[in-house]
Amino acid sequence: MRKILKLCGIILILVLFFAALRWVNQWARDAQDTAAVSVMDDVVNAAPEFTVYDEEGQQVSLSDFADRPIVLHFWASWNEQCREELQVFEEAYQEYGQQVEFLMINMTDGSKETMETAGAFLDRVQYSFPVYFDLDQSAYETIPVRSIPSTYYIDRDFQMVARATGGTNAGETLEEGLQMLLDDVM
Repeated sequence: MRKILKLCGIILILVLFFAALRWVNQWARDAQDTAAVSVMDDVVNAAPEFTVYDEEGQQVSLSDFADRPIVLHFWASWNEQCREELQVFEEAYQEYGQQVEFLMINMTDGSKETMETAGAFLDRVQYSFPVYFDLDQSAYETIPVRSIPSTYYIDRDFQMVARATGGTNAGETLEEGLQMLLDDVM
């Protein structure tokens, strides 16, 4: 009888554990569903300098894009949300690329994401926006990237004015961030 009670107790604990795990996963998804542009009101942040690399391996610094609004987007080809929302960024680049710099920064860590894996993905999808690779993690360590996909909006005065994380409503979020940048220009 004790063995049966012990087994029932173990089963009950496992059921409660998996129910709690499911609740936490759903809560995390719901939090991402409500992701939107958040104004960076905790502190006024001057955009920090960092260096990434273009597809030819040439160094590119954030300051190379001074005096123009910047959409700074961090992504990786292994991340499903990143892959899904890149088309939204492509459409925005086609529409706003003359007014706003788009820095699409691949989180190239050398193990989970390499230039080869990212390059193979980009060869399949053929986006026209410029892609940069964070080969030495300079951008990742300098910008407060908490998760990917993440997007930061930098005004023409080189101030980080907003950020957005998650890709569940990328179109609305990107449009809201772009309007913040363009309203500042006009």
